[in-house]
Amino acid sequence: MLKMSRPYFSRRISLLIVAFISLVYYLFLPLLISYLFKVIPPQFLQIVYWGIALSISFFAVLIGLYFPTYRASQLFNLEKIKGELTFCMRPISFARMGRKCKGDRDEIAKYFLRDFTNGAVNAAEKFPPGTTFHTTTWLFDELKQKFLIKKGFIVEKADQGKVSRFVIGLSAFMVYGNWNELRKIRETQFYKFTWTKETLKGLRITNTPHFCRSPWLATLSAMSQRDRTQYQNHELKLL
Repeated sequence: MLKMSRPYFSRRISLLIVAFISLVYYLFLPLLISYLFKVIPPQFLQIVYWGIALSISFFAVLIGLYFPTYRASQLFNLEKIKGELTFCMRPISFARMGRKCKGDRDEIAKYFLRDFTNGAVNAAEKFPPGTTFHTTTWLFDELKQKFLIKKGFIVEKADQGKVSRFVIGLSAFMVYGNWNELRKIRETQFYKFTWTKETLKGLRITNTPHFCRSPWLATLSAMSQRDRTQYQNHELKLL
């Protein structure tokens, strides 16, 4: 089931929460400064002021990013962006997974596809039939695209902004440990995948290997023989 550890708000409501927190903070800032002026030496007052301002702004942004998401899987959050339910990759989790897979591109691609399909199925259970979902990524090669198209996914080329490509490039660097990934991300083609709840009927994955449910991933070299066999059988069943 979809992890619902917090209420779901649209991004617009979350931005209103951020604006409210910031407004309250800056309205009471003069009172705070007048109090600090009495207890803190004047030479340190400016440092304290900017420290408090940056920390409050940082936590406000965190709150804004926290509320409008569901954690659908280990690697994906489900967000409502421009009125569309969109799967967004969690960069830190992706980097952690890449390190555990030791940068092996085949292992990363396999796990990424498995986690994506698991998350898509989990998220769809919370929405009525006919609900449309989207995601944009560069990680699905031609073989995996054909697999998803065969299952009913709509695949089309997508544009990605320079800022998004830079952030994605940094996450790719953390995974592969190679600065060339930044250049590759700037040049690579992104694809937008669209699907509905009905599309996922043939994608329900059962008997997920134990290591896939853990927040820390295991690699083939670190598995026991039983886990390795289970992993290979699972991949055959998926593909």
